[in-house]
Amino acid sequence: ALALKARGARVGLLDVDIYGPSAPILLGVPDARPGATASQKFLPVDAYGLKVMSIGFLLDADQPGIWRGPIVGSIVKQFLTDVEWGELDYLCIDLPPGTGDIQLTLAQKVPVTGAVIVTTPQDIALIDARKGVLPQSRRHAYIASLLGIPYIAVAVNKDVPAQNVAELIALANKSPDGMLF
Repeated sequence: ALALKARGARVGLLDVDIYGPSAPILLGVPDARPGATASQKFLPVDAYGLKVMSIGFLLDADQPGIWRGPIVGSIVKQFLTDVEWGELDYLCIDLPPGTGDIQLTLAQKVPVTGAVIVTTPQDIALIDARKGVLPQSRRHAYIASLLGIPYIAVAVNKDVPAQNVAELIALANKSPDGMLF
């Protein structure tokens, strides 16, 4: 999101990792609270020129998010419809790991241009990341391919990829639309 902003784009960041929101901390605004419009819509928090919304802004730092799937889906829908995003070129959405209610709700409610698979080089993290970049014949295991959402890139969240990332890199490089950061 910050890279897109640095290139001059108008960018929003929606953190829908409801059980572990990290955007407020990562962007240095853990104590920020969204404003509200006269029509009771949220005004996103500004962080480095990004418009940011996260459940982390609405909970106390020590308060866990303990909700079942339907409530989580409602929160995601509310963040999509009841936030005054203004004019955006991109709305980047930070998802929790996995393929659950949040991912399904987004895929059903908004047109998704593409997915960026973010991983770390540890084997346990690569298990899920591999599912996102499997060759087309084996992509049935990943929710994005089931719903027709192409992946745009694989980002390894580490300065120097470890040796166990080699398979993931090879898979990403086989795709004509895949990129590796």
